[in-house]
Amino acid sequence: MATFAQPLLRLALFFSGLLGCVMVASGLLLWSLKRQLQTKTEKFHVGHYLVQRLNISAIAGLPIAVLGYFYANRIGLLIQSSQNYEVMSFFIIWLSIFGMSLCIKKQYLWKINLGIFIALAFCLPVFNFLFLLQQNLIPNFTGFWRFFKLDLFILIFGLFAIFLYRNITPIQHKAQSRIRTKLKIVEPEHKKESCP
Repeated sequence: MATFAQPLLRLALFFSGLLGCVMVASGLLLWSLKRQLQTKTEKFHVGHYLVQRLNISAIAGLPIAVLGYFYANRIGLLIQSSQNYEVMSFFIIWLSIFGMSLCIKKQYLWKINLGIFIALAFCLPVFNFLFLLQQNLIPNFTGFWRFFKLDLFILIFGLFAIFLYRNITPIQHKAQSRIRTKLKIVEPEHKKESCP
């Protein structure tokens, strides 16, 4: 969209936008994790439960809904429907991810959502290729490259999701241990300040 810029600057602007999104997402997760650890109780808390599910639905559910939008677009073109199913599918999928997140245990939340995203991301290029062949929009595989650019971008995110899927448990444990040590350091300082 930055038509005023050279391609390299556009790429830099794009990645800075992605880094901003990652910063917001990591802040959401660390904030809720810190609040949970500060309570020092294992009792069920509705606020923590909802915040955790909303965070995961926003961070992992939104990309799943975007992929659902792409699938709904292709299916809508296949059945030649005049109705706009894409937007409706986007919100239905996003809402269903939130509903599913409410029912899943905490330790499986990330793995299940990332698994859904990975499956959809890696099936989309195949689905697109078959769709384009069926619609006679490409004569062969070499004509697919023009359409494959978006799929390649999604596949890169799918590979990143695989990395997260394999490392999410160690990342969570490391974040918890760091926050616990920070909270232990902060508590004695507060006690010293409060002592006369």
